[in-house]
Amino acid sequence: MTLAPGRECGSCSMCCKLLGIEELGKAPGIWCKHVSPGKGCSIHDERPVACRNFNCYWLVNPNLGPEWKPDKSKFVIWQGPTGAWILSVDPGNPNAWRQPQYLPQFRLVAAQLAEQGQVLVLLKGEKMICILPDRDVELPKLADGQGIAVATQMIGARTHYEVVIIDPPQ
Repeated sequence: MTLAPGRECGSCSMCCKLLGIEELGKAPGIWCKHVSPGKGCSIHDERPVACRNFNCYWLVNPNLGPEWKPDKSKFVIWQGPTGAWILSVDPGNPNAWRQPQYLPQFRLVAAQLAEQGQVLVLLKGEKMICILPDRDVELPKLADGQGIAVATQMIGARTHYEVVIIDPPQ
């Protein structure tokens, strides 16, 4: 991971709360037992591979201002293993992502991703919500191997967006 100039976690440790870490038996949305919020990880040198490989989008994208830093915004943006863009939101601030400085940007990004068949998914507790350019769609629980994409169709002069569940190849 190449950090954007001037970017560092510093006192932010939102990923240590918002992400689930299977190797540690840590569920998403609760603080990791190895972190002191605002201070950092007590097992940093021995942290699991999932933690080592995690790339916070705020750290690598210089175009995101200081208001996007996870400890300020109360959400973490990252790219999942299937390529989907994921927005993990703090359960204590479940609507932080809807604030006027964020939501219009998420709608624009959703439109750009939809052009590529990709998605922006909000993880809100146990719920998964696909953020589309014009609305949000709650997703069903996916079976192992299933994925999601966004299909677009022109209806008159408007683009219509639809979430598509993709079954694994047989």
